[in-house]
Amino acid sequence: MEEYSVREEKLVLDIASFFAFLAIFEPASTGVPLHEWLGLAFAGSLIVHRLLHWQWIVNVTLRFFRKSFHSSRLNHIVDALMYIAFTAVMLSGLMISRSILALLGIEGMCAPFWRLLHAGTAGTTLILVGLHFALHWK
Repeated sequence: MEEYSVREEKLVLDIASFFAFLAIFEPASTGVPLHEWLGLAFAGSLIVHRLLHWQWIVNVTLRFFRKSFHSSRLNHIVDALMYIAFTAVMLSGLMISRSILALLGIEGMCAPFWRLLHAGTAGTTLILVGLHFALHWK
């Protein structure tokens, strides 16, 4: 059996996350209940992704304010914005959930604010994911 490097494992996780993101992005393609459950699973994969890249995050954060520009600074800014956008998408998604919260006996909120936040940050996340892949493409 062939051994895989950590880099290959990260690549597989990144590719799987990307395809999951595409499936989740359009609820009409999966239906709302599956959209919500895939979104919850996707949140878990993002936590794993951040843990796998934690050393890079720490290193870049420590070097962030040096005078010379380095491509990792731009990566760090895009990744931080993407993290904020993903967090907002997931939080607002939970707030308007019809399936996950119903299972817990909680009624989701129908407030237009949460729906607008969910739609707006989903679009922002799509742009940032594209930038993330462009910056990390090798």
